[in-house]
Amino acid sequence: MPTPLPPMTGGAASAAHGLGQRGPVQAMPIVAMALVVLLFGVFLWVLHRSEREEETLTLIKDVLWVEQNLHFQLTSDEEKLQYLAESLGREDTTPVNYSVMARHIVTVNPAIQRVVRLDPQGRPVRSEPPVDDGPALDDAFGPSPRADAFLIARSSGRRAYSAPYRLGAADTAFEIVIPIFRGQEFAGALAGVLSIDALLTHHVPWWFAQRYQLEVIDPYGAVLGTKSRIAMPEPRRSHVVPFDPPGHGLTLVATLHQLSGNLGRNILIAAIFALTVSALWSLWAVRRHIARRIRAEEALRAEHAFRKAMEDSLTVGMRARDLDGRIIYVNPAFCRMVGWSAEELVGAGPVMPYWLPEDLVHTEEVFRAVLAGNAPANGFELRFRRANGERFDALIYEAPLIDAKGRHTGWMGSVRHHRAQAGGGTGPPAAGTAPADSAAHHHGRDGVYPGTRVEPAAVGHRQLLHRLPQPPSGRQHPAGRAGHGA
Repeated sequence: MPTPLPPMTGGAASAAHGLGQRGPVQAMPIVAMALVVLLFGVFLWVLHRSEREEETLTLIKDVLWVEQNLHFQLTSDEEKLQYLAESLGREDTTPVNYSVMARHIVTVNPAIQRVVRLDPQGRPVRSEPPVDDGPALDDAFGPSPRADAFLIARSSGRRAYSAPYRLGAADTAFEIVIPIFRGQEFAGALAGVLSIDALLTHHVPWWFAQRYQLEVIDPYGAVLGTKSRIAMPEPRRSHVVPFDPPGHGLTLVATLHQLSGNLGRNILIAAIFALTVSALWSLWAVRRHIARRIRAEEALRAEHAFRKAMEDSLTVGMRARDLDGRIIYVNPAFCRMVGWSAEELVGAGPVMPYWLPEDLVHTEEVFRAVLAGNAPANGFELRFRRANGERFDALIYEAPLIDAKGRHTGWMGSVRHHRAQAGGGTGPPAAGTAPADSAAHHHGRDGVYPGTRVEPAAVGHRQLLHRLPQPPSGRQHPAGRAGHGA
């Protein structure tokens, strides 16, 4: 008898070896998705960095634009004050005319709080609008910021800016001092008082204040004026430019507000990231599923090879028929017994090639009884013929063929070549006659086969019959074909 294949442990080892060979191929989708995630992260980093650089450049451009706008406004205020100072240098300018012109300058220029006329010694002579212009100045800016600017204007003959000083309780101002000459004689000066808060309020556009916080800082770090008074919770990106004029170490500091993020883009990024993670998880799950399938398939192949080797090593012929009586499976032992190949037998229906032509009526009666479920439990004997015409006696055991779902799909029969007994016994009687030690008729569970010999069946043989695989109806079992060389 041929040696059967090793047990399923060999199949599991083969499956593990197969998985080892498929590892790099299965890892390629995971690696590809990991690279996609990495590239996506790099893309987001580059995009974020590009946005920050763009915001920084925009901040610098906006701050320079505001600085130029303030410089242009101060230049315009200088020109108006210069025109008024030149008017005062002429003899025909009366105090009434001066008052009208000064009020007009203060009215049309919101940053100019008042206009003060100074005598040649720097003392206030007249103010529009009238106020008490005493020496109430902040000591932090020195004893008299206007006096320094007055001296510079008188000595240079050109306009001069004073250092900032406290104007009231919550405002800070600086002055533009314009010298007045009558002919070649110095006749005093004209001082325009400008509020820093008013300058920022009226000459910094709303869109800039919406995006940035603009502050005027002195050399000591004190905030002299601001466009937006929103408190910054933490340090933000900012840009500093000199505020000159008026000079004296003043700077403009623009700080970027915390803008609301791009919600749509953030949702898109989150969705892409979530889909990428789910794709990675799906690939990992599919990989695990494929690995389990491969192990199961390898184990199934090993088990099938073992069962096929067991079937091929049997000396008992195995034949399966569907509910209509057509052959759906034969093993190699049955093919050798009758002399026909599996290809010739599978699919054949009554009349079978191995039936005796001269005993068709009796054989068909037995055939119909088997299909009706009346096969005797102890087996029965018929006479068959081989492909070369030789006759032989066959001992047949029939049992229901039950599939994996418990459905009756046909009949499974084991066929043994019944030879004559050794030791002087006579050969088997012809088909249709009872043996010497048996009754003339055998009574089955549900019926009687007249003239059919019966011999007891081996229990182990019937158990083997039920353990063998049961092929689907209408198709030849692979073991039959492989066993016959097909």
